[in-house]
Amino acid sequence: MSSHCYLITQLPSLLCGAVPPLRYQDFLDCALRFLGRQDAAVLGNISLCPVPARDSTGSRVLDRWGEFEYALRCALARERADRLRWDIPVEVRQCPMAQESVARAARVAVSLDDPLEAEYFLNDARFSFVEGCRPLDPFSSEAVFLYGLQLMLLTHRSRFTMQAGSKAYAALYYTILGAYT
Repeated sequence: MSSHCYLITQLPSLLCGAVPPLRYQDFLDCALRFLGRQDAAVLGNISLCPVPARDSTGSRVLDRWGEFEYALRCALARERADRLRWDIPVEVRQCPMAQESVARAARVAVSLDDPLEAEYFLNDARFSFVEGCRPLDPFSSEAVFLYGLQLMLLTHRSRFTMQAGSKAYAALYYTILGAYT
């Protein structure tokens, strides 16, 4: 417990939408010096793309994150399919944890015309959800896992830029054009 306290107090603050103050690998290197074997294993398995319906991760924060992310992805699939009048699998249509806030976030994201703005919106919704999972004990292993997840989200968000998106779009566009000429 005291090692968690020392670890948490030396980590920089994370703010939604801000540039990540450190690389995820640097966080991992630092955290692994203070965590026991079991907590280190849990931290090493954090993912922004959790597998649905798997066993517990060993962390309530990460289990809730997995449920939320799966529900958000299902809601996005439903909204996009409805918009394009496509059929979707029954398991996506009947996704668990169909909270109104998740459905509303998916609706707003799909309605945005700018894909970059939609990605930022979704990332901010994810960050806010994770922030809402903050444990009462700010120096627990759950707080360390939450920090790691939020740092991953900030790192993910920082990779989306207008310039990189335009470059990727142009490359894809010319690849498609080349296939038809």
